Amino acid sequence: MPTDPTSADTTPHVPTIPKELPRAIDWVRIHAAGWAQPGVAEQIGLRVQGVAELEGLAGEAADALAEYRRAEAELAALGQRYRLLARAMRANASGQVAQIRGYARASGEPGAVYAAAKICRPATRGAAPAPGTATRFTTRLLPDGGLEVAFRCPHPKGVEHVTYTVERRVGGQVGGRGPFEYLTTTGERRFVDDAVPVGAGRVDYLVRARTSTREGKPAMHQVRLGTVREDARVHGAAA
Repeated sequence: MPTDPTSADTTPHVPTIPKELPRAIDWVRIHAAGWAQPGVAEQIGLRVQGVAELEGLAGEAADALAEYRRAEAELAALGQRYRLLARAMRANASGQVAQIRGYARASGEPGAVYAAAKICRPATRGAAPAPGTATRFTTRLLPDGGLEVAFRCPHPKGVEHVTYTVERRVGGQVGGRGPFEYLTTTGERRFVDDAVPVGAGRVDYLVRARTSTREGKPAMHQVRLGTVREDARVHGAAA
């Protein structure tokens, strides 16, 4: 007698319980809750006690997963804080080492200065070239109102231990300008100005790369604050 082709099971084989543990927890909790309904366990060949044990395990697994995810989020936040602090520390220390080296060069006994600071005296070598000039500036308005300015600054071969000195000049709404004033020194190709005066319509930043022996040419970056704030609002609305 011919076989009815419609009676064959053509469903592709799919694992009943997901292999991914979070999905497996959801699957088991849903199904165990259904199996625990009155009379269902007996209809499907299970023991009521066994279903109850499975429900307990699924609940404990779900609680453990939630705890793990909280710890994972906390660990990520701690890692970010550690990296930010460690980078700020290194930039600060780099600036102070540069000051020590400058003081040692100007002193009559540089060896004594390096010994007191417990850092190695720079090896005698040919003069390194001057560091590069900052270029390709980008500006971003931070949620707290500060301005983050980033830039590129390629250096010639042999230039090491570079820091960047940032000066700021504030212009008023009608285009008035004041003198450049020291803002910060950073070891990264970025800085944050979190104290822009209220009412300023424009800010000019002067960035200069420095090593312990040379300094590069200054580069100026002009920021019109109304444009930056408008861009931030547009991007915020799009998000």
